[in-house]
Amino acid sequence: MDESLVEESRKHHRAQLEHESALSAGLQQYMRFVISGALAIAAYLALFEVFRLFLDLPIWAASVGAYVLATILNYLLNYHWSFAAHGPHNRTLAKYAFIALLSVSLNGFIVPLLVNFGLPPTLSAFAFAITWPIVSFFAQKHWAFKSA
Repeated sequence: MDESLVEESRKHHRAQLEHESALSAGLQQYMRFVISGALAIAAYLALFEVFRLFLDLPIWAASVGAYVLATILNYLLNYHWSFAAHGPHNRTLAKYAFIALLSVSLNGFIVPLLVNFGLPPTLSAFAFAITWPIVSFFAQKHWAFKSA
């Protein structure tokens, strides 16, 4: 067998292993993000119900207040675990805060809008909580925590 073919086969095999390793690492990171997000969603929904039912806050205030607290939890989980960031908090937090501010603004508008269209409050909050993370993952991975 020709030595160049053997070497080429080894290079191809190494490249394939590196590619599979990168995919595995990416999948693990995404799964950590999903778990962190699920914990934040659970905190958001629990706080939303507490604020709405026990503190009798208006839906918009219960939703935004719960979302802000859940967002703080989510930042800490993503910084330390999902993306294992090493950058300074002032840089990553500023970017994350921008994403979170956009999220809170959309949340404060969309959840009451869904309620006005007849969706129950908890289902409205849940609908937003499960759709926003799709956008948020890419913004965090490729911007907020990119070089962290």
